[in-house]
Amino acid sequence: ARLVLTSSMAAVRATNQTPLNNKYYTNKDWNTLSTLDPNNWGSCYQYSKAESERRASELVAKCPNDLEFIALCPSFVFGPPPPLPKQLQSQSSESAGEHSSSSSSFSISLIKQWLSGASQVQSRLCVDVRDVAKAHIAAGQMDLGDLGDSNDHKRYILSTEARLSSELTGEALKRAVEQHLHKSGSSSNIDTSKIACDTVFDGGAIKIGNQEVECTDILRDELGVTCRSVDETFYDMVVAMLAGESF
Repeated sequence: ARLVLTSSMAAVRATNQTPLNNKYYTNKDWNTLSTLDPNNWGSCYQYSKAESERRASELVAKCPNDLEFIALCPSFVFGPPPPLPKQLQSQSSESAGEHSSSSSSFSISLIKQWLSGASQVQSRLCVDVRDVAKAHIAAGQMDLGDLGDSNDHKRYILSTEARLSSELTGEALKRAVEQHLHKSGSSSNIDTSKIACDTVFDGGAIKIGNQEVECTDILRDELGVTCRSVDETFYDMVVAMLAGESF
């Protein structure tokens, strides 16, 4: 039997935590700095992710039978939302007064804010939801014996290896809107000139554009997963949201 746990990059490192190798984070890194701070919800969230994975590992170790354990640690998850099933579309339209996406996730709300100019576009270490799904399936089906690894707790970081700058992210969003409207011949109330970027944040412990995590080769070789580019993720996400009238 095997347990595949959806953990988080927050279990790997805290904000501004220095990597063990002083260069970039690997699956050997653990968040050791986040605490339960009532005045810092972000720290509480990161703490909960790290402690959840640690606790799951402890419980698995106590199982009477040999239970394999794989933890997947995605960075911030973006990507195109799936369409609502047909039988739910009318219900959604009636409750929302218009067509809506099948998800009201934070990532979708964030993209809406960026496109409307309600908040500045941020540089985020991220991964596509489609690649996260593929990794979960692969983790459940892979043969750990082929890896020759006796470690009872396997971890995989799911992410691109470097952040895309806020400026490049903003350009990807604008391009997605403009190309979709051109191809579809439709119109939108989105004014791309309002898209503004956060140029103050420099990435923290690892600067924007530098390798922040090590995972590309490991994901490809062991899970058969290659994470698509951030540019492709944002393009597909915006196009899907426009097509689904999620604005």
